[in-house]
Amino acid sequence: MSGAAIVDDYRTRTRAAYAAIPSLVELCDRYGNRDGTKIYPLQRCVEMKWLDLHLAEHPTDFERQLTHLQMGN
Repeated sequence: MSGAAIVDDYRTRTRAAYAAIPSLVELCDRYGNRDGTKIYPLQRCVEMKWLDLHLAEHPTDFERQLTHLQMGN
């Protein structure tokens, strides 16, 4: 594949990954706990926890590693 085709593929897959999960506002409305930041030191940790709660209720197949809501590299 050409470089442009690779970038287009990742762009399409990343958009699909984000489209498969609720927005931060929706996750906050459903699972938010305003005191949660005392338990989770980073907003990203809170977002990942909310997403995990959502996925437990609504299993969804998406490429999580293409989002900022993944652990590790």
